[in-house]
Amino acid sequence: MNSRRTPRTLAAAALAALALAAGSPPPNAPPLRITISAEPESLDPALARSVSAVFVCRQLFEGLLELSPDDLKPGPAAAASFSAEDDGLTLRFALADRRWSDGKPIVATDFVRAWRRVLDPKTAAPYAYLLFGIRGAKALYEGKGDASSIGVEAPDARTLIVRLERPDPSFPALLSFPTFFPVPPAADAGTGWTLPGRIVTNGPYRLAAREPQRSLDLEADPARPGGAPSVARVRILVVEDLNTAALMFKKGESDWARDLPASQIGALKSVPGFRSDPYLGTYFYRLNVRRKPLDDARVRRALALAVDRNALVRALLPGGEAPAASFVPPGMPLYAPPAGLGFDPEAARKILAEAGFPGGKGFRRIEILFNTSENHRRIAEVVRGMWKKHLGIECALSPLEARAALERTQRGDYDIARSSWIADLPDPMNFLEIFETSSGNNRTGWSDAEYDRLLAGARDEPDAARRALALSKAEAVLLERGPIIPVHVYANQALVSPRLRGYATNPLNLQALGRFRFDPAP
Repeated sequence: MNSRRTPRTLAAAALAALALAAGSPPPNAPPLRITISAEPESLDPALARSVSAVFVCRQLFEGLLELSPDDLKPGPAAAASFSAEDDGLTLRFALADRRWSDGKPIVATDFVRAWRRVLDPKTAAPYAYLLFGIRGAKALYEGKGDASSIGVEAPDARTLIVRLERPDPSFPALLSFPTFFPVPPAADAGTGWTLPGRIVTNGPYRLAAREPQRSLDLEADPARPGGAPSVARVRILVVEDLNTAALMFKKGESDWARDLPASQIGALKSVPGFRSDPYLGTYFYRLNVRRKPLDDARVRRALALAVDRNALVRALLPGGEAPAASFVPPGMPLYAPPAGLGFDPEAARKILAEAGFPGGKGFRRIEILFNTSENHRRIAEVVRGMWKKHLGIECALSPLEARAALERTQRGDYDIARSSWIADLPDPMNFLEIFETSSGNNRTGWSDAEYDRLLAGARDEPDAARRALALSKAEAVLLERGPIIPVHVYANQALVSPRLRGYATNPLNLQALGRFRFDPAP
């Protein structure tokens, strides 16, 4: 990072938003209707961890900076400008004139309080480790420091100073993630603050209504600087059955289907509005090493080598997905992944025998846990068949509603769990750090000193090429003895109304609803 950043003015951002908005919407304009496949587990930015929860929190809340959907570079949001000092160790933010949805001004101490809350173990924030780049943050999380020791300071209401442990060029981009968003003082009182009628937010939209497992209704904040967006109302529909979601779009009952059934992709390609774009995301299985025989790295490797990813993708995923030999998806700048995992059933049988289970004898029946979805079931059925054919082991399939599946995974009540990781920013560290010992997203019981050391070294490495090499070595360790089985790399498949303008193409599927607008009906 350069020692100084040239601030971008809030006025420029507001002008761009106004240009896209193309005027205020009529008072009775229909809402933008979006289908998502899973109920957001929380509307608390500190607790949001799923794709659906992060998506909704980005509409309700706003951090210091936001990534542009056009180039994924960080720019002003709640902060009008920022600069780096002391060779990148100190970041100074000048807050914009923003207010909470209850009319109270947003001040720098709102961020200080919110970040300390994330680092309080009682909050159980899954992404607390993202703050560990801040001086003293990890020590506070581990109970080795007090709140005053964290490197975040509010010298006045409009100034926030952040001191880092080491220069980190990716830190400004991280600030666009919900874990770094401010929350109102009521958040300290418990979970009830996120209910409709009680929730106080600071984003482009406010929560108007919510029907659990069915829908969330958002309305634009009319007092927001720059004026209300063209789309004043958003209705987010929770539709777990992806076939139903596709049918709703074709019948004109939704404007944007964010998730599609793999079995229908071939037919859906002819539907006006079908999209398949590159996506930095990996579909994988998470293995619980606290349960035998998955505590044995040989068993985990045998299971991974017995999955024919090429055949699975050819049979089930015709929409642009690719087999995943490694965990970090392709497309990361400067990064060359290790050789990764291939399909080698003979080696898998040999390794499983060395672990004490020749031909699968003595291997207990294990469970594959997944959230209810046709896509997940079909993949689990194929993987189960491969393990039966090549290793002689039996598996049970356990589909659960998304929230219940997540809760079981969080408390370690599973053998193998269907998982995915979608990049928060285009950096391999964003994938690899979730399996550090201290990560709240690990959820496997796996801990490896060499892996942790390689990631720590990468964080301290100022040279980009040497940093990438250290990360590649860490990924090699993860694939050799870690708790994961990569399956496939995602493609971002969606149905988007041809009348909808403002939809951006980027590998994070980052969308700013405030810039959406509808063309007039023919």
